[in-house]
Amino acid sequence: MPITRIAIPERRFNAWQSKISEALQQSLESCFSVPANDCFQLFDRYGETDRVFDKHYLSGDESGRSEDLLVFQITAGRPRNIEQKQALRRVG
Repeated sequence: MPITRIAIPERRFNAWQSKISEALQQSLESCFSVPANDCFQLFDRYGETDRVFDKHYLSGDESGRSEDLLVFQITAGRPRNIEQKQALRRVG
């Protein structure tokens, strides 16, 4: 039973929440062998001044990260192997 916390900009919550939730659950089912309907997600909404991050740290992009940065924190009960973790990161 993985539980995921998703840090999302407050201004994007209404437009993005259901799409993120669905895509995340599909990805966990296909990459992490999570059973269907084993869905536990917590969305944390943040205003513009509530998040502090370096836009350029390891971004690999000259323009850096946008203010729409999403952060996923996944806590899974049983360990996943490196292939499963890499597969989940590639989904997008």
